[in-house]
Amino acid sequence: MNILVIEDNPVSRNSVRAALEAEGHHIIEAADGKTGLELMAREKPDLVLEDLLLPDVDGFDLASQLRASPGAADVPILALTGLLTKGDELRMADAPFADYLFKPVETERLVAAVRAHLAAARPRVETPGKKRRVLAIDDDPAQLKLLKTNLVHLGFEVDTAANGAEGWSKIKSWRPDAVVSDVLMPAMDGFEFCMKVRAEPELARVPVVLVSSNYEDEADKKLARHVGANCLVERTPDFAETIQALLKSLQQPPPLPVRDEQSLQAEHKERLSQQLDRQARLSAQLARWCAVQSAQISVLASVGENLQKGNTDTKSLLTDVLAHYLNVTGFSRGAIYLAKQKGQLELSAQLGFSQSAEDSLIDFFGNEELLRDAMQKGEPVSLSLAPPSRIPVALLLTQLRAKAALVNPLLFRAERLGVVVLLSETKEIDEEWLPFSKSISHQIGQAVAFGRAVSRLKYLADHDPLTGLANRNRLRERLQQIIVAGSPSALYLVNLDRFQEINNTLSYQNGDLLLRQAAQRLEGAFPRAETIARLGADEFAVLSSERITLESIRQTAQKIIKTLDPPFKLDRLPVALQASLGVALFPEHGDDPDDLLSYADIALRSAKKDRTGYAVYSSEIDQYSPQRLTMMGELRDAIGRDELELYYQPKISFKTGRTIGVEALVRWRHPQHGWIRPNQFVPLAEKTGLIYPLTRWVLGKALAQLKSWHDAGLEIGMAVNLSARDLQRSSLPEHVAQLRQAAGMTHNGLTLELTESALLADSDKTQAGFRRLRDMGVHFSIDDFGTGYSSLSYLNKLPVNEIKIDQSFVAGLTTDPDSAAIVRSTIDLGRDLGLTVVAEGVEDQNTWENLAALGCDAAQGYHMCRPAPAEELTLWMNESPWGVV
Repeated sequence: MNILVIEDNPVSRNSVRAALEAEGHHIIEAADGKTGLELMAREKPDLVLEDLLLPDVDGFDLASQLRASPGAADVPILALTGLLTKGDELRMADAPFADYLFKPVETERLVAAVRAHLAAARPRVETPGKKRRVLAIDDDPAQLKLLKTNLVHLGFEVDTAANGAEGWSKIKSWRPDAVVSDVLMPAMDGFEFCMKVRAEPELARVPVVLVSSNYEDEADKKLARHVGANCLVERTPDFAETIQALLKSLQQPPPLPVRDEQSLQAEHKERLSQQLDRQARLSAQLARWCAVQSAQISVLASVGENLQKGNTDTKSLLTDVLAHYLNVTGFSRGAIYLAKQKGQLELSAQLGFSQSAEDSLIDFFGNEELLRDAMQKGEPVSLSLAPPSRIPVALLLTQLRAKAALVNPLLFRAERLGVVVLLSETKEIDEEWLPFSKSISHQIGQAVAFGRAVSRLKYLADHDPLTGLANRNRLRERLQQIIVAGSPSALYLVNLDRFQEINNTLSYQNGDLLLRQAAQRLEGAFPRAETIARLGADEFAVLSSERITLESIRQTAQKIIKTLDPPFKLDRLPVALQASLGVALFPEHGDDPDDLLSYADIALRSAKKDRTGYAVYSSEIDQYSPQRLTMMGELRDAIGRDELELYYQPKISFKTGRTIGVEALVRWRHPQHGWIRPNQFVPLAEKTGLIYPLTRWVLGKALAQLKSWHDAGLEIGMAVNLSARDLQRSSLPEHVAQLRQAAGMTHNGLTLELTESALLADSDKTQAGFRRLRDMGVHFSIDDFGTGYSSLSYLNKLPVNEIKIDQSFVAGLTTDPDSAAIVRSTIDLGRDLGLTVVAEGVEDQNTWENLAALGCDAAQGYHMCRPAPAEELTLWMNESPWGVV
């Protein structure tokens, strides 16, 4: 069946699509009313799901316009709505909606409602109603409308009444062949209605079928028989039992009612009393669930606020969460214990206890085993003074000065995170609170797990996961702080000579061990350094602000070389290497972190070339080589003469195992020098301004190829990389629009990939460009996530749709615990923020399977397909198991 979903919220729309596609339906999506009307006329859907709150049209007016579309008179239109105003309630009765689904709608409810309405709307060959007349009575307009739709499709002639009193008036004037009535209605309920019908001689033989979702006990069914109803059936979304009972009742006379009116009234009163008690219990449960949801929203708000502020203080967050928990449960005091290594529990937050009690609270007054047991079993434990024989529990509660306690485990998936303990000084614990407290504890567990993931990612944003040193991002920040403070400083860039040879000879594991040992030596030799950082594979940096003189620079450089000079022990083998250094000074050489890093790198290259051990930057060694000057001119000519080439690497979905998009990768085949790698000419293009025509060329070619693939029936997306300079260009959105129009692209399919360092270009102009591109339907992806400047606030502030895990982390997924933690945390973060997560550099089946188990969305890598020209990739997409078809 074709189902049209008109919903402007992409998260809600994706949820609906996933639920209904799992049922085998084809989903057509519209983000606004105008598009919805166009799709209604063109696609002729079998059912419509429409949000009432749309950006361009009133939801009630849109429903009428949809209904007026050709051939749409009988198409079920279901409203999706959150909060309803009083005016909306008054408009419901006249609106052409078949049903109302309140958001967030549960998957089972959504599927059942869609199934029921599609079944009711399906043409039937047989019409068992044969034009017989049925009076339908219900005080719920949506249920009444749906019941009428089902009966009309069966051939019945149907009239409706909104309550028992109206039904009594209509049955006397209209004289139906049968009545289907709800039980629970104001003024006159279904039982009373049936008694009045049976008391009227002319109506006594009219069949009455009572329907209810509340009256379901055997005593209720017995009362239905006593008042003369044919039967009492449970309400279901598709009305199958109701219709079956109606058809059966038309073939047999109704039962004779009990004539003892006094006993009948007493029985009715008893069932009504039971129902009122049940409703009271349901109301109490609803109030508790509302309290639970309130607490959950408050917990999420606290997590979000901490994330927005960049606050990683776990104790502050947990204390805030605990306050929400106590507020909704009515307990007076509480404590949260988080699991540490070897199953030990640590008091992480407490509220309501005196300072003197905190020391004993650390091990729960000597009862820490009770907390660990509850955490391992994963079920809440209720403690109270009753029965009195439980002496250890009574002693514990006495020490806690409490009448009752509730211990709830904190879980996240299969991980045991700790426990939360709540204490009451005034009341015993209501057993009905246990499922509600479990729900809140689950939310706290999610908050704890998410907080840990955020803290881990924030740590990794500033630190190298292999050595624990600061990374390039942290070094840049420290350089900026020093520049603002005006403190003269020296930046030493250190490179380990012959490191790649050691890696290739003794294995990458030993190479990693050497890097860790080198980091430890540098930290031991320079404990007072401003920052010691690892910038790349074999590149370190030492930032110092102590006595910046030519002599002190020489001494520090020699000290670094001597520190790394003694042989390293790898596989019990002594391995010697040498270090080369480049030095840049603030303020002599510049007042920008990137410039200082660049100058230190130039000095480092000079030291390597001249084999002097170290070199200090000077203008004499920073000259363009003839080769670089020549390459600049040749690159400009290559772009102008259309001599570059695009290769494409597919992106594979874990869910379907098929290609969902490709990434465009630029290649330069030089007529004399052969293939020139992008990392050789792209940085040069960025420095010289050639990046702008290069980006336009890549975008134009990629969009044209994407149009060609779409015309061939290969519905995939296209990703193109942007540099920081591209983002700063205010004309970028216009260029994208022009290129997309020139390629003949009539719908969205473009994703722009940005490195984390590119996000540093955070200006009002850049923000405006992001918004304009987003409004054009362009998606954004953060490339090499976790390796550069990673501020999590960008994930909220920018319209990011996707994050790509850097291949260096993916490569270590099955061998390096730190890399595995980064991958797992990134996937969890992406899922929690509603982002697509793509793993780069998937090289083997084992890595693919591990990523799939972690819930990653998509992958790129040689395991599936190497980058290839368009012709080769087209053949691959048509023939490979990973392809599109």
